[in-house]
Amino acid sequence: MTTLSAAARATADDDERLRTIATVATATVLVLLLATFALDYARGGVDAVLGLVRGFTLYAVVALLAYGALGTALTRSRPRNLLGWLSLGVAGAHAAGFFAGAYGDLALEHGWRGADIGIWVANWVWVPGYWIVPTFLLLLFPDGRLPSRRWRPVAAMAAAGLLVSMAGWATMPYLEQDVPLVTNATQPFTLPFAARLMEIGGLLGIASAGAGVVALLVRHARASGAQRLQVRWVLLGGVATVLLLAAGFTAGPAGAPIIALGMLQLPLAMAIGVFRHRLWDVDVVINRSLVYGALTLLVLATYVAMVSLLGGLLGRETGAPLVATALVAIGANPVRQRLQLWVNEALHGQREDPYTALARLVERLDAADGAGAALDAAAETVRRVVRAGYAAVEVRGALRSVAGAAPSSAEGVHVVPLTVRGEPVGTLLVAMPPGSEGLEAAQRRLLADLARHVAVAVHTEQLTSDLQASRRGLVEAREEERRRIRRDLHDELGPTLASVAMRIEQAREAGGPSTAAALDGLPEHVREAVRSVRSLVENLRPAALDELGLPEALRAQVRRLSGGDLGFDVDIDDDLGSLSAAVDAAAYRIISEALANAVRHAAGSVCRVRVQRESSVLRLEVVDDGVGLGDVVQAGVGLRSMRERAAEVGGVCTVAPGPGGGTAVRADLPVEA
Repeated sequence: MTTLSAAARATADDDERLRTIATVATATVLVLLLATFALDYARGGVDAVLGLVRGFTLYAVVALLAYGALGTALTRSRPRNLLGWLSLGVAGAHAAGFFAGAYGDLALEHGWRGADIGIWVANWVWVPGYWIVPTFLLLLFPDGRLPSRRWRPVAAMAAAGLLVSMAGWATMPYLEQDVPLVTNATQPFTLPFAARLMEIGGLLGIASAGAGVVALLVRHARASGAQRLQVRWVLLGGVATVLLLAAGFTAGPAGAPIIALGMLQLPLAMAIGVFRHRLWDVDVVINRSLVYGALTLLVLATYVAMVSLLGGLLGRETGAPLVATALVAIGANPVRQRLQLWVNEALHGQREDPYTALARLVERLDAADGAGAALDAAAETVRRVVRAGYAAVEVRGALRSVAGAAPSSAEGVHVVPLTVRGEPVGTLLVAMPPGSEGLEAAQRRLLADLARHVAVAVHTEQLTSDLQASRRGLVEAREEERRRIRRDLHDELGPTLASVAMRIEQAREAGGPSTAAALDGLPEHVREAVRSVRSLVENLRPAALDELGLPEALRAQVRRLSGGDLGFDVDIDDDLGSLSAAVDAAAYRIISEALANAVRHAAGSVCRVRVQRESSVLRLEVVDDGVGLGDVVQAGVGLRSMRERAAEVGGVCTVAPGPGGGTAVRADLPVEA
């Protein structure tokens, strides 16, 4: 298990490095977008910035935000899944195209260096932002892998089509393109067959997109359960996208908002398909990204609409922007709350919040009967909360509690250190079921929160275990010392005093009258001392234990109490193994007290006595069919002493109603195997 833990930690470190790279990529996309706004503002003020979200380019902004949010969520939760990186690539291509175009236009106006290069890059760098969506995303959904090796030629065809299309756009003269650039920039690279490259690229793109749809249909036919539902979400999103794009292009210039809306369907369907069908897969990143991405779009749309509608009345430079800003400020929070509800329902369905499970864990830890039971409850609760296939608590290099089946390898095992006040107390190991893609980011955060409570439970168990071991050591030492004292008193001091009494008797008989008078009464005093020694010996430790052993001593105790109306059914193993002085003394006194209570209070006909050893546990049972003990269970000193004697050696003693009436006294005492 140590090797498994080390490998799991190495895997976790690799995943964390990938998440760091993804964070840098996301930040780069945002910086490019903000830089584009700044360059457009420098070139044409507010109108130039608003121009980015007006008309035909609105859909590109929406695609950037939507796929950027999806890519951020996926790379954070599943850094080894290619879908997240491809989604970030889509957002990055749009961001790079926006930035290069904005810089090229501004540089061209001011005569800066790199103007031609900026416009040239903007002319082809956007291609992956469109190409990846209907090809690679569909081919690799939902696990980032092809349906099988036979699909590798299709992936190669899609890659070739992407490169050919990029080459065509990069080498075709501006004036020959279907949307000529209104600029006097010079194309740095041209090819006479650029148009043919674009035709070939287009054909490869259509074929690749069709293959992507076929790949989804194949997955749907072969899959079952959650994966089939995932594929259905994407198919539904694809159909919605096609319908909206068709409606948008049919509407002409007025259809730009519809086309932009069409850019949301597929990434949203992928997000729901990937995250919905597993417990607590609702990653905070994707949740917030969807909410604030949609809010940003609404804010931009509202701002643009208000400026356009009120510009003629209030002025486009000051009045209309101020009114639009005020309306956006007033309505932003209510709209955000409504969006949050919609996104929660879309991603969570009707499932409860993950932190409800955190509260339930705390309740189970509080209700657990003992620290060991608390750790068992913790492992099982963690497994259920994240729907893991395996959860375990490792303490001092050994597995303390396990829930589920252990994985065959360390890959996919998530390791959460357990610490209390900065000191390590154990490790929480979690692995998802075979075939799953690992833990979501929200699950990891939830595990970190759960780990704090599990760590306290582990620390409590360690303290309890250490205290119990110390207490048991003291009891063992006490009983062993009592055994030694009893042996010394019984075997040495007792016989010595008896011998002294005999010698005194002999001296008195052999001596004269004066000697007899002097020794008169001494033998009786010595015999009284002997009786005191014997009483002390009996109180120190039952003599029958050392003379007969526990099984015969218990049988003798039963015979001593027999003869009344209560009969006894005795089943005591003859071979109880080697028992410590503390354990056999505790067993003898618990059984004796239970028998005495049954004789005095049960008023029954039969009392069953069972003493058996099962591996490392000595099981004691005294059950009668009488009237029960009533209030004596709560008030009896004897019953309390039985529990205390069991607890002293690390065991448990319970007193409860019997299965058929009466009273059942049961005790489990730990013994060395």
